[in-house]
Amino acid sequence: MALTEHQRFEIYSNLCDTVGQPQAEYLMAQQPPGGWEQFATKGDLAELETRTQEAFLELKSAILELKTAVVETQSSVVETQSSVVALDAKMEVKFSELRGQIATQFGAVDTRFGELSGQRARDVWAFAVAMTVTTISVCCSIFVAVWQLGPS
Repeated sequence: MALTEHQRFEIYSNLCDTVGQPQAEYLMAQQPPGGWEQFATKGDLAELETRTQEAFLELKSAILELKTAVVETQSSVVETQSSVVALDAKMEVKFSELRGQIATQFGAVDTRFGELSGQRARDVWAFAVAMTVTTISVCCSIFVAVWQLGPS
């Protein structure tokens, strides 16, 4: 039980009356200000040591779990990166195949346009020749008709 200031003063006063002031001050200085119950006992220290060791064991266990989780996460990240790299390689192969197919198709379209262009040029010349021949024929027919119907 802690002593109150009033109790300390009464003890000091009684000691001064009994042994004198210097000895009373010396004896009061030997008494801790808050009382002896505020000091830790060996049992208190042993209990603190046990609780501290238990806390450290819990902390070590938590750190080990955390390290395990980090290793698992890193492993998962490495697997994911490997999957992404493999998928990227597959996509690159597919894109290369598509580029080849597109180039082939464009080559075929270019060839067909070349063929159609040549055919169209022949068709235009054939049409122009046909129109010219037709125009000449019509003109000749008109000339012959006018010549036959003209003054004789």
